[in-house]
Amino acid sequence: MLLFFYGQDGYRSFAKLRDLKRKYVDASLGDTNLSQLDCTKVTPDALASQLLAMPFLAKTRLVVLDQLLSKGAKAVQEKFTELIEKLPDTTVAVVYEPGIPDRRTVLFKTLVKAAKVQEFAPLVGAQLARWIDELLAPHEARIEPKARAELMEMTSGDSWRIATELQKLATYLVDAPVAQRVITSDLLEQMVRSAPTTSIFALTDALASGDPTQTLRVFHRLTAAGENAQYLLAMVGSTLRTLILIRDSLDSARDKATPAMIAQMTGLKPFVISKNLMAAKQRTLGDLCASLTALVDLDLATKTGRIDADVGLELFVVQEVTQPQNLSQKRAEVSASFSE
Repeated sequence: MLLFFYGQDGYRSFAKLRDLKRKYVDASLGDTNLSQLDCTKVTPDALASQLLAMPFLAKTRLVVLDQLLSKGAKAVQEKFTELIEKLPDTTVAVVYEPGIPDRRTVLFKTLVKAAKVQEFAPLVGAQLARWIDELLAPHEARIEPKARAELMEMTSGDSWRIATELQKLATYLVDAPVAQRVITSDLLEQMVRSAPTTSIFALTDALASGDPTQTLRVFHRLTAAGENAQYLLAMVGSTLRTLILIRDSLDSARDKATPAMIAQMTGLKPFVISKNLMAAKQRTLGDLCASLTALVDLDLATKTGRIDADVGLELFVVQEVTQPQNLSQKRAEVSASFSE
């Protein structure tokens, strides 16, 4: 059997593989029938040896090929392609990619045809809410709808962060009666704090949405939590530069660029691309450049004492979500006001 796990949601693909590997760890035999190959180091001969080996006192054995597509040498990839048709029924081979490999390669296309494929795309909305409830079920705990929405916002849907925070919260509640194992907004406020980079994602997502109420709520939550305005300026500027790189890549490929193509064109990490792709698609390159110019002028104005950083940043945030007819021209006017 040949399986292919990949996708932007690194935690869920990791958890799927972890659960599968546990089935091949025996109380008496240990991990005798489990082999995980680092495809950055494995040789073609070692690969063949592991894939064709017979299980010991078991019906099947599991062989995990870690990052074969993204990091494997050409000779190793060619050897694997040659062996696909020769895999014995006793071998369960898993090609594991914690990200999105280049879909244009021959090996990717071969795997899609020959393997049972599972892509782990990021969960959003109701799907993410259900997944959170599923993670809590083994702990016999639940989360209030309001708290769930707040957790999703605080983590920007990062499955690794959500799983970690829920484990921490469930552990905190473990000694309470089952009926009282409830995660509330108050408990979240006490035990979970938005990481600075995650908070910036929440702010830029809100900016891209064009929702003034949501954007200002996120902004005020950040400032109330004590985030330094000058730091927020720098982080928003960094995010805008990232959006410009992604938008420019999309324009170059006429909006047909895949995350893997964007990574090759920009050098950005897949996680960064996945977090910013939707926001980049909602803005034009000229609009993003105008925003960055206004932010640079604001940064200079705050450092020279012409405007208070908190006031200037709030003005910038409000301007980002006003959606006037000529957005670039309006931002130029605001930028000019910072320079006066």
